[in-house]
Amino acid sequence: MKKFAAFIGISLLVLFAFAQNAPTVEETIAALEGGITNIPLDAAIANIEGWEEQLSGSEDVAVQSIADQLGQLREALSAETIDGAEVGALLTSLGAETAAVGQDAGEDQLVELGNLLSEAGAMLTGDDMGAMTGGEMGVMTGGDMGVMTGGDMDDSEDDSDSQ
Repeated sequence: MKKFAAFIGISLLVLFAFAQNAPTVEETIAALEGGITNIPLDAAIANIEGWEEQLSGSEDVAVQSIADQLGQLREALSAETIDGAEVGALLTSLGAETAAVGQDAGEDQLVELGNLLSEAGAMLTGDDMGAMTGGEMGVMTGGDMGVMTGGDMDDSEDDSDSQ
């Protein structure tokens, strides 16, 4: 199993390295380290499309699953109204799967990429929404944080005034 996992990881890295005009693992890691809220939406979609193109031809089940999740993420980010909870869940799942493939293959860069994707997803689905304010992802938020979380940001307010 370890040899097969190593083959998957090496195959992913080879696919990444030989694609023309495609994002690299290093570039994607650098972008995520800069903060998901600092990645312009069009750049994020272009990066995702590049990865989809690189991975979609694989016959490996794990790689194809990652490509499918990338497609779902691209679609979610291309929607007229972006659901932050959905995007966060997709990032978390994609990150876990990427990290698992990297771990099995002994590829530290894939593990790091997976962890960063999972952290970004947790930020979007968790309580760490403060970083999303300030218009950094105005396209995603549309100025309405309820769209990002899939809920009402006023849930934490004290309703004692109305009594």
